Amino acid sequence: MISSAGLNYRKLTDESSDPLLILQPVLTSQNVLSISKLSNRLPALGGGGATLSPSAVHAVWLKKLFWKGDPQLLKRPPQSNQEYLHAYDTCSKYLDRLVPADAVHFLDSITFSPDAAEHLSIQARSEVIKRATKALRQLGEKSKKRVGEGGGEQGGLDAAGMTFDEALTHLKQSTAHLDTLSHAFILSLKDSRQPYSQLYDLSRSERSKVHELAVTMATDGKPLEFIGELLRVAVGPLNQSVKTVLRDAVERVVAALRWVKEKEDAHTDPEFQPMKDDDCTFGEYSDNEDHKPLKGSRTPSNGTVKRDDSDDSLVDYGDGGDGQFNEDGSFIGQYSGKSASRENAEGHESSEAPSPINAMNSLNSFV
Repeated sequence: MISSAGLNYRKLTDESSDPLLILQPVLTSQNVLSISKLSNRLPALGGGGATLSPSAVHAVWLKKLFWKGDPQLLKRPPQSNQEYLHAYDTCSKYLDRLVPADAVHFLDSITFSPDAAEHLSIQARSEVIKRATKALRQLGEKSKKRVGEGGGEQGGLDAAGMTFDEALTHLKQSTAHLDTLSHAFILSLKDSRQPYSQLYDLSRSERSKVHELAVTMATDGKPLEFIGELLRVAVGPLNQSVKTVLRDAVERVVAALRWVKEKEDAHTDPEFQPMKDDDCTFGEYSDNEDHKPLKGSRTPSNGTVKRDDSDDSLVDYGDGGDGQFNEDGSFIGQYSGKSASRENAEGHESSEAPSPINAMNSLNSFV
């Protein structure tokens, strides 16, 4: 059973998680060998019955060793080009534990990754590939000898289908690509606000990555000569032309516009309809409508308004129906007096009328 502090065993056996990323933080020079021997018990990412290989475990550990060091082998992470070269030399002692595909993956991670482009000079990256080429060539020769003796796989073929010869071809293109980074055109890309220079650097002149970069430049409006120069500088059998790049760029723009239109159509209210001219017309105005009584009104047919006995009117609270105001602009006094008289006349239902003056006096007492 794998035993390491801080290891999440639940995620380690989850087929939706990458077990290598879970193992990497706990891998050291002291436990990597024992863990790699148990790797075939761990499901690979995606499941399907596939399991991890000892080579993959060592590859992810070597990547950690190169960038972060190891308590036993590298006391501290490398900082300078010379220290990075020393870190590679330490890692190279374990390359024989990797199959060709994992060796290439490891070497790409330390020479063609964003960290490599930022921390290592082009010369240091080229030197790493040069030393790795020598090491893989020797491993390839040993593999061929084992095949001749009947003790190895045909031509050094690994589970990923890569031979040592194919790995060496990969490194050869890496070296050729690094040589193009000193080209005047590539150096001019650094002056652009767009990350063209870094994208080209990390492309390794791989056809798909160079094509993607060229299409991006075309959609950004770069001149045709600009794109053509990029295709000429890149190494390897690209089999691409400016015409092909422009065709794919146009298709991308059309697809983007179609996507925007579909998104706008999806957000349109289906119940919304433009107002027609007929909807803006109004019925003819009729004077007769002004003389129609409101629904629920008490206006009789003779046009006179009859007052119910229960109706209250300001006439009841004024002197002779004048409804005059006091000097202060109110008729509170009249309202108070008449209200009190009316209450007395109706049988003194309450000892004191709820006069607004009383309410105001009560309010003033709190002020």
